[in-house]
Amino acid sequence: KVDAIRPEMNSLATELKAEKYHTAWIDTVEWPKVLESMFGITTFPKVVVQTKLGDKMNYIYEGEITKEKVCILVFRK
Repeated sequence: KVDAIRPEMNSLATELKAEKYHTAWIDTVEWPKVLESMFGITTFPKVVVQTKLGDKMNYIYEGEITKEKVCILVFRK
């Protein structure tokens, strides 16, 4: 599932970097407990948006992951 959306998300990451946003893929097999403790996430895939790195305030998106929908989440804050 991730491989299917990776090209679109990589393209979005490049665009967001130009807008001063940073993106990251997290290995959910290797780091599930970290994601659970930091964000309460136990099922995947998800998109997490933080306005500041390490901020307790974040937005978690659980729907269909597309470039358009992630942009709406990122820019709505």
